[in-house]
Amino acid sequence: MENILVLNGHEYYKHSRGELNQTMFDAIVELLEPHYNVKTTVLKDGFNKEEEQEKMLWADAVILSNTDL
Repeated sequence: MENILVLNGHEYYKHSRGELNQTMFDAIVELLEPHYNVKTTVLKDGFNKEEEQEKMLWADAVILSNTDL
């Protein structure tokens, strides 16, 4: 396993701005980058469906960082 896709799936709400989720997302990426090829997506920033499909095909593993679940 060399390629990891990390998704930040938090949606912004007035009562929950996503600060904890962003902190966890940043820590995951920081820990993985020295050892793996890492690509990221922050869903609230928008995304291109075709690009995300390519990332999923590229990835050996996907990590979803989402404290809303």
